[in-house]
Amino acid sequence: MSTELEKEIAGRLMHAGSGVKRGEIVAYYMHTYGMSRGKVYTMARKGGYRSRRKPRADRGKIKCGLTPDDLKLVAGMQKCTKRRNKNMLMPTTVALELLNDTRKLDGKEELDISPSTVNRHLRIRGISRRQMLRNWTTDDHQTPAFCVSMTAEFVNEWHAFDITPCIQYYFKPKKGLAQHDMNLELYPGKLENFKKIGKHLHRYVLIDVKSQCYFFKYYYSAGENLADLLDFLFSAWAFKEKYPFCGVPFNLYADKGAAMKSQFLRSVADRLQINLDHHKKGNSRAKGIVEERMKYIQEHFECKTAFRPAMSLEEINQWAFEWCIKDNALSIHTRMKTTRLAKWTALIRPEHKRILDCTKETFMGLATSKPVPARISTYKTIRFNGQEYLISGPVNRGDEVMVDYDFIDKNNIRAWKVEMDTQNIIHLRATIIRRDAYGDREDAVKIGKEYKRHEDTPIQVAMKEMDGIDYSKVAAASFGHDLEKVPEKVGYIERQGTVIDVGIKNVDREIPCRDTEHRVPTETGGMKSEIITYSRHDFFREIRFRLKLERITPIQSQLIEECLGDRQAVEDTVIEEICQLLGKSEDRSQEAEVELRKVVLG
Repeated sequence: MSTELEKEIAGRLMHAGSGVKRGEIVAYYMHTYGMSRGKVYTMARKGGYRSRRKPRADRGKIKCGLTPDDLKLVAGMQKCTKRRNKNMLMPTTVALELLNDTRKLDGKEELDISPSTVNRHLRIRGISRRQMLRNWTTDDHQTPAFCVSMTAEFVNEWHAFDITPCIQYYFKPKKGLAQHDMNLELYPGKLENFKKIGKHLHRYVLIDVKSQCYFFKYYYSAGENLADLLDFLFSAWAFKEKYPFCGVPFNLYADKGAAMKSQFLRSVADRLQINLDHHKKGNSRAKGIVEERMKYIQEHFECKTAFRPAMSLEEINQWAFEWCIKDNALSIHTRMKTTRLAKWTALIRPEHKRILDCTKETFMGLATSKPVPARISTYKTIRFNGQEYLISGPVNRGDEVMVDYDFIDKNNIRAWKVEMDTQNIIHLRATIIRRDAYGDREDAVKIGKEYKRHEDTPIQVAMKEMDGIDYSKVAAASFGHDLEKVPEKVGYIERQGTVIDVGIKNVDREIPCRDTEHRVPTETGGMKSEIITYSRHDFFREIRFRLKLERITPIQSQLIEECLGDRQAVEDTVIEEICQLLGKSEDRSQEAEVELRKVVLG
């Protein structure tokens, strides 16, 4: 009725001529329906009426002295006082007072406006307290205010999981499940009351993203722990009578809780080939599909415990399991237009339904047990738990691989190796080797009838690639360049040796001398002699060689050094005279050294 009346009023006003006629129409509806003038025009605008009056030239402009920067400062002051309970402490009156104080410091005049005017302009610009709180996210507006829809490609691809403490519920000794007094025991201003609560009920919920099929269970503890989490995951993924929802997912999506981030759960996920994914801290709406289910369970299931409280944890879990089956099988999903269980059973495929093929004790042990290493044999096999397996994949003889049980298929095992350079995990296929009554392998090659071989190992592939390398440059660089690598400044100090007595008696013989004359060809075709010269380094060595001395005394060495001075080359005649003088002189008196100095100095 109201919609038709709005269209009627709007149509009559739009077809009216002058302002007098429009006034008569408005007066008619005011008298007939008992409405005010503003109500009539409001209904007309809802029906599509637009006034023909030209808008004012200063429409939208602030005429009270406020500037956009002032409004932004007021909104910013209110934003800084936000609490975690989604409330802002600072009212507009205090913000306006602080704004005037800041204007005084800048030498500006105070604003003579009311807080309602400031609130109106804040609402026009969309930065009022209510508007800011409406667009605030749980991580202090670090994530976008709008959400996006998420889905999965197939059933059991993604499972979303969450834990919520039902802090209102606990078990009394004789009365069973009861609620805490929210006004007294759980009053937020008395935090010590929360410490007195001790154990309380926790709700664990897991839901399949594609089909929306879910499973939940209750645990009674002081907080979330790994034992309860593993027990719940096994109950959710294992086969259940009367409830076909089961199977290990490929991905598990949850928050960053203590149990979800533990290394024990990651060990379980790795051994079941599950990818663990966590959303950003404070962004709980990322798994809103679970949060909505939490609220639904609380409103549709837990509300009935007010009339019949459960006496034990087993009893409430039995009720929860029966109600879960009924809700998934009968409740029509608004978007899917069918039940959740019907969609799950229609979309599930054998390759996506990975059933846990182990007991609960074995599943709980996944958190503490570890894979074991195995060595690849000559026949490309490994031994694990007393059984032999053939490995298929890029492995070399003698490689070490990691082996573990396959808890989804107990007839197989999981094998993988880790690359040394990239630390990437390479999954391998392990096939059990069966033997006949005589101990021969059933997959052995029949001699003369068939031919089989293993694929090349990674090392063999690399060696075959090496055969195609051009080694010509390596051959050219192998020899002929060694002396070029020795620097010219490299020198060595020759150490004194010990003369070996070979049993030959000493006889008087002349001191051997080297040929001091070097003959070179001339331009006319003849030969001429050149005097040989020695460097400082060769000077001492030549004296020791000619005199057959084991060493030169320090006094002689110092004297010869002083005599040589800065000369870098000495003629052979000088060496000969020194050798003759030292050979004749049996002592090393001062007179002999004076004669030696004269010879050297010439």
